[in-house]
Amino acid sequence: MNDVLTKLPRLWGSTADEAFLARIERYERRKMPATVAHRTALLGHLAMAWEIARLPFDEDSVTQATVQYVAVGEASRILPALRRIEARQCQGPWDPVAMGILRYRYALLLRELVQAVDVGQHVRLGVDRLAQRLGRGQLRDIQIEMDRILGTQPDLATLLVAQERVRALIARQTSPKKRPGKVARVKAALSSKRSRSKKPANGSARVPAK
Repeated sequence: MNDVLTKLPRLWGSTADEAFLARIERYERRKMPATVAHRTALLGHLAMAWEIARLPFDEDSVTQATVQYVAVGEASRILPALRRIEARQCQGPWDPVAMGILRYRYALLLRELVQAVDVGQHVRLGVDRLAQRLGRGQLRDIQIEMDRILGTQPDLATLLVAQERVRALIARQTSPKKRPGKVARVKAALSSKRSRSKKPANGSARVPAK
């Protein structure tokens, strides 16, 4: 995980810096001391590094796994959704619990999506270019749906609905195509047999008798 944590800011680029500074500013607005705000903001990078380190990859492919995770997260808009959840002001005693559950669901969703999307050699493009490519291709439907929802000011219920919709889209994309059942195959064979039996043996149409 230390290797991932070291490479993450460099591979993620300016988006990582913006997210980090936004966290610090958000904590300082809550009257948190600057030193504590800085250390707390680092927990966001630490959580992402932990998620990447849990992915099944070889030790020699840390860079590829990091690029794929961040690119898929940005293209699918799951990482922006997680940032929205972190930035949301809690209201009431149960709001932090609900937000924690929702954040966990999005993290699991992203982990599943990263393992399902095949980026191949395109991982060499880097985070930004790979995210653009995925947004125009494999993750286009998910990106459009999430942009539509996150374009507003989503509340907790809206983020929950978005998570369920994305989960359904991922299940639809990753599920193998079902083979026709035995009954369907038998019906198709009988239908084909009946159509062949209706044709004359010599292949010509019958001439009605006068």
